[in-house]
Amino acid sequence: MYGIMGDMVDEKFKKYAKEIDELTSMILSHAEKFDMDYIAEKFMGKWVVADEHAEDFMDDLMLYEDYAMWDNLARNLARRDLARIYSLEQLEEMDQMKYLELESTIEEKYNKEFEAHGLGRIEIKK
Repeated sequence: MYGIMGDMVDEKFKKYAKEIDELTSMILSHAEKFDMDYIAEKFMGKWVVADEHAEDFMDDLMLYEDYAMWDNLARNLARRDLARIYSLEQLEEMDQMKYLELESTIEEKYNKEFEAHGLGRIEIKK
């Protein structure tokens, strides 16, 4: 993930990518101690996740990203709606539990919409 972020978003992520790669290699070098040596293989002097497992992890990552996208979209739309309904002053004075309850109710409305129709009924108004 950090490698992709370094290529697409910001150069600072390249440093993290290198550090994460080194940490991953160190952790995978101990896989045998945990009866997980099947998950690791040596490649160009470093321990990496074996190809067949890397694909599984990427599939899981894609499922997570899909879930996170819908979850974030619903939450952000709920927050937008609350900002349209209540003034900033009302929101700042609102009890946190009340805010979370309102946000959750609106978020659930969007979750049901997305489950039923995906993005099919989402429009950008001009």
